[in-house]
Amino acid sequence: MRQSVLKSISKITLLSVLSIGSAQASSNWSGLQDETNANADIDLDVAEELPALKTKELRQFRPTHRKLPQNPYGQTDYTAYTLEWGEVKLGIGQMTAGLLPRTQVGISPSLHMLGIQNATAKVNLLRLGPVDLAAQGHTYRLPIGDDFMIAFSGVGGMTSLRIMPRWSLHAGARYSLITAKGSPDLSLATPFVSRVSGLDLSALPLDEIQQHLQINAKAHAVTARVATDIRINRRDSFVIQGQGIVWGGFDTGHEAEIPEVLDVGASIPKVEDGPVAITDAYMASISYQLAWKRLEVRVGAGVSSVPGAWLLQSTEISYRLGGKTRWTENRMMRNWRSNKRDLNRTPLG
Repeated sequence: MRQSVLKSISKITLLSVLSIGSAQASSNWSGLQDETNANADIDLDVAEELPALKTKELRQFRPTHRKLPQNPYGQTDYTAYTLEWGEVKLGIGQMTAGLLPRTQVGISPSLHMLGIQNATAKVNLLRLGPVDLAAQGHTYRLPIGDDFMIAFSGVGGMTSLRIMPRWSLHAGARYSLITAKGSPDLSLATPFVSRVSGLDLSALPLDEIQQHLQINAKAHAVTARVATDIRINRRDSFVIQGQGIVWGGFDTGHEAEIPEVLDVGASIPKVEDGPVAITDAYMASISYQLAWKRLEVRVGAGVSSVPGAWLLQSTEISYRLGGKTRWTENRMMRNWRSNKRDLNRTPLG
């Protein structure tokens, strides 16, 4: 009795499931027929074809620097930013490379050709939101003869703050030390001094002076620097810079005695360390910068305590290679050119 009841319940359940499935299938088929009938009411003969994209219109989407978003980390000479890993910057007087992430080193090949050994380095120590902090250093050494060396070295720091998306402020300071030590070969300097001063130095007893002349001079200074840049796009920007020596001193050392034969006194006095008037050693400029994919040009005008020195700050011509940013830009350009070739191959009409 119990088994017959279970069989009856199973049959009823199976019939119910089959009925529901048939009803669902019928409903779907009916909806599909309605949709097909609705599409059949569209008259394709009167439909308008979308206009084809022309090559001239595609040029408007070419990813040139003028159309790309501005890059706040693009400049490295007056900021706390560094070149990207693998990026190289070739300037007129300086060659810089991103040796490691957020670390760059540089040399001046032209100074090396003149006999001045040199090297520079900068490390971006901190990037916290809109604030960057960097440490930098440089060294220059000029050996003159076998017993005389002039050296110029310094360390400093720089901080950069992105105040607004298109406006940044940069400030820093550098401590520099200049030393001149040894006994210079006066025979090497005499022709140059005579030509510049117009004096006849051939009558001076150079051998006697050479025996008594022993230089151990030092000069040090602290230079403050500020800059700001306003970026219009990735290519165009305005740059304002200013710097000046705010503290310094000079010491000839105990061995810097001047021989009697020169008749200029017994020795050169020491200049005590202390503040320096900003008007004694300053430089300020305003420039317009153009940064294309690889070539960068900066031109402007300025003032300085040394006539014409502001040109070193306001003028730059450099060429860049490598780096993540340029690899991304190259990929964008390749994609654009691929789309252009596909468009040219597509028949019209």
